[in-house]
Amino acid sequence: MARTKKYKTRKTRRPRKKTRKTRRKTRRKTRRKTRKTRRKTRRKTRRKTRRKTRKYKKRKYKKNNNKMYSRIIEAYRNHNFGYNKVIDLTNINNMIPDIHMDKPITLYSTTDKMKYFPVYNTLKGARKNSPSNGVHLLVPGLLPAPDGHWRIGEKHKIYYMPNDSKPHHHGDAPHHLVEWNINEVFEVKDMNWYEVEGKSIQRYRQHKDIINFNKGHSNTAVETWIDWRIPHNQQDYPQLIVRKNSIIWWDFYNTQNLRMLRTMEEYYNNDFTNAIIVSKMNNKNSQTLVTVMNAKGTYYFVCTVPGHAKMGHKIIIKVI
Repeated sequence: MARTKKYKTRKTRRPRKKTRKTRRKTRRKTRRKTRKTRRKTRRKTRRKTRRKTRKYKKRKYKKNNNKMYSRIIEAYRNHNFGYNKVIDLTNINNMIPDIHMDKPITLYSTTDKMKYFPVYNTLKGARKNSPSNGVHLLVPGLLPAPDGHWRIGEKHKIYYMPNDSKPHHHGDAPHHLVEWNINEVFEVKDMNWYEVEGKSIQRYRQHKDIINFNKGHSNTAVETWIDWRIPHNQQDYPQLIVRKNSIIWWDFYNTQNLRMLRTMEEYYNNDFTNAIIVSKMNNKNSQTLVTVMNAKGTYYFVCTVPGHAKMGHKIIIKVI
């Protein structure tokens, strides 16, 4: 009988050891995968942070709109009640970071023949040139009187002027024609006159709200001037809103006067029977008065010379 061949069973081979090339390939693959995953995670985190920052910026702008740096023209805003306007000086931000605007400039308004000098774009520049280390605001609609505005640049922009500096020009304001001194101040709180020492209002300027205003803080009391006359457009002065302890200067000829009414009805009906006398008679051609708005409320100032109030010679000042 023929012998049958015996076939050996094939043994399973052991896996070969990885060579250097294969190891390198596997390492490269793992590195690529890790890089891709890292890039994806980074992109996701960046997108999330961008979305969050966008939302936060929108919310912050809505909440802190008055704290954003601006050119102060926002204080002069229109309201929908006829031709009148409202000048709101309660939310002015005086910290304007512009180093190249510290030099004085000369301005001319559309209603005045004389110039305004020295005028500054920044509070810092005006304060440097003030002997008393203080400033006041130039507000179109108050000084210059309505409907005056600036001939050059932004029409209704609010500028700064240094206190007690010489030479000092306020356009056609009458106090340049006469030598004058401040011997007393009218306080709204008591509706009464109070004498001042040294013919200056330094005691009122040393109040913390006015100090903060001169330091450049926002949401404080202010110091400003009003050219008190019949408006050029023969319409009422804009309503003025200021914070408590603000200082307001009034400048007018002796052909006008300054009185205060108690109610809104008296104001709109031009009823002067119960008017409070603010300005006093003197022998000069003009008067320069100071009122300190040291009590919250709404105050109605008018000129009681016949026919003047009908031609817009009156103003509402709201103190908050």
